[in-house]
Amino acid sequence: MYRTRVASIAYGLVNNYEDARDISQEVFIKVYRSLGRFDIKKKFFTWLYRLTVNAAIDFLRANKKRAYQESIDTEDSYTQYPDSRPDGDINRIIEGSERQEIFYKIVENLNPRQKMAFLLCDLQGLPSAEAAEIIDCPQVTLRWYLHEARKKIREKIESDYPEYFLPGKKSKGKKKDE
Repeated sequence: MYRTRVASIAYGLVNNYEDARDISQEVFIKVYRSLGRFDIKKKFFTWLYRLTVNAAIDFLRANKKRAYQESIDTEDSYTQYPDSRPDGDINRIIEGSERQEIFYKIVENLNPRQKMAFLLCDLQGLPSAEAAEIIDCPQVTLRWYLHEARKKIREKIESDYPEYFLPGKKSKGKKKDE
């Protein structure tokens, strides 16, 4: 029932499909082994997310030396599953893939707490109260992490990828001399 969501959270944190699958498997093994210790006064979903986030963080710590891995949207994955769309759509597909790769590289450079807040609230759509419980911090702190993550993403896109920045949406406090 929760397999896809757990894998999605793990992928958002480690940015590698195979690693996310391994983490998901570990999470469900941990769930099975510790289900008897689950506090039924708490939400199962929140507990499961917390296990997933912790497992992903443990994985990242253990593999800190490892180089950046390819994402799920690599050239190889397209050859395994050929695109059935008309050739006219290929430029749009490539551009979308490039934007997605840029976005994940930017998110990858956020600090772990900002990354988790952004992933849980903005990408997974969790309410801030639930995300704060998962990250184990007050809601006001979570909102600060989220604010800082969004600001860093916006500034990085504006400075390094201005072609993707929407006109009229300049970051506050920055002026561009031309």
